[in-house]
Amino acid sequence: MFSSDFEGNDLGGSSANSSFVDPDLRDKQKTVARKTLDALITRKHLSFDEAEQIQSAYLSELDGMASVEVFETIVRLSTTSPRDIPQFIRQLGDAVSKTLERNVPYVPLAGRLQKPSAFYERHDSVKPLCKALLTPILYAEESEVIGIGSINPKAAFVASELVANAVSATEPVKPFMSVVRVDYDTWKTLLEKQFGL
Repeated sequence: MFSSDFEGNDLGGSSANSSFVDPDLRDKQKTVARKTLDALITRKHLSFDEAEQIQSAYLSELDGMASVEVFETIVRLSTTSPRDIPQFIRQLGDAVSKTLERNVPYVPLAGRLQKPSAFYERHDSVKPLCKALLTPILYAEESEVIGIGSINPKAAFVASELVANAVSATEPVKPFMSVVRVDYDTWKTLLEKQFGL
């Protein structure tokens, strides 16, 4: 299922994704990847050895990038047909989602929502963390109700906590955070629209 090098799938890349990342956010990225791989081991989607190989490849990729999604690392190392990548990513998300205490609904049309530019401007610390974890804001009703999405539910949960803390540090309210999973193509479109990735 996995190749020992990066001759698998090429999902492309962007020079816009090579900027500096705060060391705290870098630690969060690594934590999310490790927890995601642990969840996939728990669900028997990966062996321990496969997870170690993926973790090593992920860290190598992350070394030269501002952000990398571990699901994409898995795809790059896999023998998955390019046309099957969206379904493969969804299966990974389904598996990780089953290890969580809270349901993370799959919302395939989330990309049709408007870009939350005013929210990002009002809370300037939120955009860098969402970009680092590749978890775009889907909607923000003032600062009270915020929706966040990703192909990786672990990443979305970590980002939702960080966003809630960032907002409550500058506003007299702790927002209600809605966390959803989005399909791969929608996620890629949202990353392009919101972060230029």
